[in-house]
Parts: sequence; structure tokens; C-alpha cells
Amino acid sequence: MRQGEVGAVMIVSPTYHGVVSDVAAIAQVCHAHGVPLIVDEAHGSHFAFSGRLPAAALDRGADVAIQSTHKTLGALSQASMLHLRGSLVPRPALASALRLLHSSSPSAVLLASLDAARHQIMSTAGRTMLEAAIDLALSARLRLAAIPGIQVFTRDSLRSSSEASRGAVDAEDAAGVDLDAMRVTVRVDGLRLHGLSTEALLNQRYGVFPELATHKALAFVVTIGTTQRDIDALVSAFADVSARTVALHGCGVDVDSSGDGDKRCWQDVWSACEQVMAPRDAYMSAPPHVLPLADAVGRIACEVVCPYPPGIPVLVPGQRITQHAVDLLRDVICVGGYVSGCTDTSMSSLLVVRDEHVRTSNFADVPLAAGVRMLFDVLTQHLERPCASHVAHSPPPPARQSSSCITLTFLPPFPLWDRDIGQTILPA
Repeated sequence: MRQGEVGAVMIVSPTYHGVVSDVAAIAQVCHAHGVPLIVDEAHGSHFAFSGRLPAAALDRGADVAIQSTHKTLGALSQASMLHLRGSLVPRPALASALRLLHSSSPSAVLLASLDAARHQIMSTAGRTMLEAAIDLALSARLRLAAIPGIQVFTRDSLRSSSEASRGAVDAEDAAGVDLDAMRVTVRVDGLRLHGLSTEALLNQRYGVFPELATHKALAFVVTIGTTQRDIDALVSAFADVSARTVALHGCGVDVDSSGDGDKRCWQDVWSACEQVMAPRDAYMSAPPHVLPLADAVGRIACEVVCPYPPGIPVLVPGQRITQHAVDLLRDVICVGGYVSGCTDTSMSSLLVVRDEHVRTSNFADVPLAAGVRMLFDVLTQHLERPCASHVAHSPPPPARQSSSCITLTFLPPFPLWDRDIGQTILPA
């Protein structure tokens, strides 16, 4: 692939919160430039089996869709499927790329569970179970919305957010954005509660476990295994939390009274990052220097620091550590979140590059990880096409002159709900 060309566009749809991109519109733009659209549809393996759910990515024009069958259907954990349609992605090339990543000893148990899940959902009983699960999710959403201080995310609020973020587009333009009816997202900041501390309370006191907790909201997944008893427990837990909070504290408990958590936008941290060394050079620099977190500002990180939420690294090897990033990491720990990838997960210290003057390669010339680069090279070796326009809801940040954009990953607009969204451009 030559510099300045796009080999493929990759999007995540749906998100953890069930937000579905306008895949049809994105596919139309991609195909107008002869570029295939790859959809990470990990949370949408059930879409094709009910008319009350968003259309599946392949039905909306995607060329490749990857689904985690274990997330929303009945397969065992790690069991997933890759679906292909059309001719933009050559089947032999895709098969060759998969062989680079596959184990030579695949699990027969996982493969059998995929076949069992397929058989179950395609049967009459499976369809009946799916429709019942959708009914449970809809009833949960209505009952939760009636609880004081609780706000429930709906298709209407999604489309309102989409229109607001895109500059008052008409209803037809926003119609392609959709919401998975089986995801129930609840905002708790109306009670002045933090999402992470609310998650801990639900776990410990009520035995209720959300799929995802962020600063303002919690997302719950309703599946074919969910029962009415589960929904009753969910609603009862939130009703009790609301009643206790309002009774004891009036307008609620302000977990983050300074408001700093809201001011420190994740997007600001990512956009301000400065990569000053190649990740390999920083990671392999030995021996690293251990510094207290406060003293690490301005130094170069030599380890990955990935807070949850949102599960996206704030620091990677070779990146300059900023005060903004340090403050954000402290906030995550303070409210009960956790950090992975680094040596000291309590965030008392960080590993930094000892000698910042040692450079063995120019970062602008460093390729993607070998496996990822090989995968895209195989997929795009026959795609000699001009660069497609950026497909995003907001303008992308300036790209390095020495880089070519090979994939775009973005999430649909979610501005009124949380800030755990972003746009990523991977340089080749």
C-alpha cells in the first residue's frame, strides 16, 4: 500500500451502550471510493434475528463484520464469528490473514458452542426467547425511568444527541443512527452519584452487576438468559438507591464535589498526547526509572497505563507524561476505578525512561505492530485506490505528513451522556 492511500475503514458498531452507527451511509461513502468497510460488531450478533432490533452491519452494506457470539448469544466465552460479503475483500486474502492469527490447535469445545448458539437462535424457540428478552429490556427501561433522579437512555435521546452534535441536521439524516433495544443505560448523575461508586454499591449490597460503568452512567445487557426476576432485582436496587440517597442527602451525594472529573475530558488527554519516542525504544530502554506519580510529569513513559473506564490507554511507551493525564488517573483511582498495564496499579509510581537522549529509531518511521501491519498488508495488497475521505462526525486531528491513514475507528455521537467516546487514526 502506497503512502496516502486508504486500505480499509473500520468502525465500532454497536458500542457498549448499544449505539449503532449509520453504517449504510458510511458504507456508501467507502464504496464510492472503492474502499471496504469493516465493522467491529462484537455486541451485535443478535441483530439479524428480530425486526425490533437494528439491522445487522452486513445488511446495511458492510463488507466484513466481526461478531462476538458469546456476548449476546449462547456461545462460550471467546467464541466469535467473522462474516464476509461482496468482493471488495478477497476471500483468499482474508483467509490468509486469518491463518497468521489462528491457533494451530483450535478449541473443538468453542467451535461446538458456536454451532449450538447458531442452532438455538435460528430455531423457533430461540426467536421466542429473543423476543421475550426484548420485552424485558423495554419494561426495565420504562420502570427505571420512573425512579426519581434516574435517567434512561432511549432512541429519542440518542437521536437528539446526534442532531445536536452534528449541527441541527434534519430527522432523515439522524435516522440511520440507532440503539440496541436490549441495552439498558442508566444515568446516575441526577442523584449526584458517580457511576463507578454506584457499580460497587450495586455489586456489594444488591448483587446486581452492570456490563459497564462510566463516570455518569451504567450499562446493562439483557440477553436470552435474562429472567423477569433479574429485571425486578435491577429495578428494585435502583429504587432503593434513589430512595436512600434522596432521604439522607436531599439532592444526593456528590461523590465528585470539585467537579474536576467532569472538566478532565478524556478526549482532551488523548488529543494533547505527545509521542516523542518509538514505543519499542521506550519499552526496551533499560533499566527504567521508577518515579512517584507527581514527579513523573514531563518524563517519557515506558509502560502502558490503561484506566478503566473507559479501557483505553492514557499513556503508552514513548509518550510524554502530562499533568492532565496524571490528574485524570488519580480521579479514576479515587472513585473506585482501576488501572491495568502498568507495574504499580495503585498509581503511586510510574516507570519512565531513564535516559531520554537514547534513540535508536525515528518514531515517524516506526510501523504498526508487525502482526497488525501484516494483516492489513494482506487485506489491501490488491486494493490500489486513492485515499478516501475521512468518515467521521467531527473533523479528524491533523495527521503526520509521513503517515498514511489506513483505518479509521470512531464512535457515534454520545455528547449528552458521557465522554468515553473518541476517534482514532492509526498511522501506517
